[in-house]
Amino acid sequence: MTRRLLGGLVVLSLTCDGATDPPGLRIAVQGRIERSSTLTLALVDGIDTVPPDAVVWQVTPAASGVLSTDSVSGASLLRPTVAGPLNVTAESNGGRASRSLQVSAPPKVVFALLDNGNRDIWVVALDGADTARLTEDPADDRQPTAAQGTVIFLSNRPAGGGLYSVTATGEPAQPVLPSATEFGDPALSRDGQRLAFTSAVTGVPKVWVANADGNGARRLAPTFGFDGAIEGWPAWSPDGRRLALMSTDPGAASLYLIDSAGTAPVPLIDTLTSFQPSWSASGTQVAFSGAPPGGDASLYVMSASGGAPVRLTQRADGRDSRPVWLPDGRIVYLATLAGGGAELRWMEVSAPDDWRTIPLPAGEPSSPAYYPSP
Repeated sequence: MTRRLLGGLVVLSLTCDGATDPPGLRIAVQGRIERSSTLTLALVDGIDTVPPDAVVWQVTPAASGVLSTDSVSGASLLRPTVAGPLNVTAESNGGRASRSLQVSAPPKVVFALLDNGNRDIWVVALDGADTARLTEDPADDRQPTAAQGTVIFLSNRPAGGGLYSVTATGEPAQPVLPSATEFGDPALSRDGQRLAFTSAVTGVPKVWVANADGNGARRLAPTFGFDGAIEGWPAWSPDGRRLALMSTDPGAASLYLIDSAGTAPVPLIDTLTSFQPSWSASGTQVAFSGAPPGGDASLYVMSASGGAPVRLTQRADGRDSRPVWLPDGRIVYLATLAGGGAELRWMEVSAPDDWRTIPLPAGEPSSPAYYPSP
């Protein structure tokens, strides 16, 4: 089996038993091999692709995938309907190739959903399946963050507002940092051991860090910025050594990188209003929401070592915010619609115009975050 990248997608060349590569028949599959994704199939003989109309395809079990034909190119398409093993067979002119694919479930995101005046925390896979409601309380639950099977979120529950935690097991939410102080923007580190958040205990929001259970809370960088500068949207780097955050210390919302000890803040960008950072899995790039003067928020990406940002989205009928950079390279984000309401979308960074909407229950979503499978 050979693997290469084509337009940001994985392309697998699968050879049948006893065949050699390149001689012999083999099946090429282009696309993410996951549930509800559309895969492009091709039967290759040596170095030549067999014409699609000369190939008969079969998938087993029959209910595990839907075969179709592209109306424009005539290419053979396969949409897996379930996660798990799937066998694809191609026959042409008496020749036959067959291979099993291991179909994965799409990644999940956790988010807040407002419906009929009540906002709760939900989780959903990118294809709209595996939907689960994690909280069901009259209080306003919002701004979730997740790691290692635990979700931490903000709530204004009568027993005490503040930060609460919940798992997917259905147990009642537990307080992490209950307080009358205004909290915001919780962010768990990837290992689930540390929590960053904002607190307005000093009068304006500043970034704080604590253990995931709320113990050991401290101001991240007490000597950074002037007293009235607002800080927000902290995001841990994948290795937990740095945080990206927004600060108004320069006079407008700008992104900074700072180490986890709270020292050595470095400005990342100051050419446009920027906020809501999210790290790539490699820790070498940062996606963020940015707004040029007089413009609506769009999504950008840039190197974590600085340089010019690259604009990913640009709409005349709404704004894009809250980027969530998934470990597989895709970005989930919140698309606010011009006519009102919002939806969650995802895109490949290499093809930002080819975005997909995540099917959700009725309501208005907000604050998506990556939900690693427990």
